[in-house]
Amino acid sequence: MKVLLLSCNTGEGHNSAARAIAEELGRRGIENVKVDPLSFLSEWIEKTTSNAYNSLIKHTPKAFGVMYKTADIISETKVSSPVYYLRAGYAKKLHDYVVDNGFDAVISVHLFGMEAMAGVRKTTGLDIPFYGVMTDYTVYPFTAESKQDGYFASHPELAEALAEKGIDPTIIHPTGIPVRAAFAETMPQSEAREYLDLPQDKKMLLVMTGGVGCEPMLKLCDKVVEAAGGEAFACVMVGKNEDLRQKIEGRYGKNGAVRAIPFTTEVNLYMKAADVLITKPGGLSSTEAAVANVPLVHVREIPGCETDNVRFFGTHGLSLAADSDEQAVEYALKLAHDPTAATAMRQAQRATINPFAARDIVRIVCGK
Repeated sequence: MKVLLLSCNTGEGHNSAARAIAEELGRRGIENVKVDPLSFLSEWIEKTTSNAYNSLIKHTPKAFGVMYKTADIISETKVSSPVYYLRAGYAKKLHDYVVDNGFDAVISVHLFGMEAMAGVRKTTGLDIPFYGVMTDYTVYPFTAESKQDGYFASHPELAEALAEKGIDPTIIHPTGIPVRAAFAETMPQSEAREYLDLPQDKKMLLVMTGGVGCEPMLKLCDKVVEAAGGEAFACVMVGKNEDLRQKIEGRYGKNGAVRAIPFTTEVNLYMKAADVLITKPGGLSSTEAAVANVPLVHVREIPGCETDNVRFFGTHGLSLAADSDEQAVEYALKLAHDPTAATAMRQAQRATINPFAARDIVRIVCGK
């Protein structure tokens, strides 16, 4: 069997979900390839779309929230989305790519990919199964028009929400959001810290805030140092932001109360080492945290999907939601020093989130 994975670079979460599914496919010896459906229009359009999206959520998140809400309202009127019409521009190219490379099924982790395959079937009649994976705890605007052969919902409650949008309940599978198997592996905190060369005698706050700029991040770091009083330290995942790394190291020292962690494939180990995680409420990062079983504080939500993610996690006791950086640090330190509250949150995470969603998705798609 050979599977095509469709993802987009509009936020790293979608690619993380695709990697989790690819990992499970590879483990079963199933060949797979990941592509961005927009690349079939042109490389320029693919990059421009991704850059425009990432710039919008970083610099004007409220504007993104307004656009998202508007799209949700329009989708209720049954008017087709702009993406619905855009897909006609590359349906034939995508069809030829699927056929020429002998793919037996398609899994999309982004609405663009779902719309693209629906367009391929409408235009060419391609008769292979294709599936959509929801990567947030909400139903995206226009999801119902994507006409997949199966939908993988982030939770049973979201399966019900998909059905309410008119999707056939028999093709909705409440698997959960796929994350890499490493996040579900158990490791004692002390062992993770030893491996990462981190102090054993202090509380550790892990900070992941996506594309937040340097100055806002430094202000958050200052609040950690001020509130912790030397009893805790923070590891900040700076990714490929070299400017932020240098500023953190210049401000606090390389091994000071705040440590800058450059891009790493061992995020799961930092979660195992942490007492609490402070993060934006992205669907993937939040699910990874819940699977890794680390107490969680949400902050700096982007209106739209992340608002629904915060609501879902809060309702189920999976996280605390902070209205400001100062409150986020306050909540994080309380969780770090309150074993009862931290244990209750971990238990809620285990009871609510399926750590084996990637496995379950592959079983349904591939029948094994």
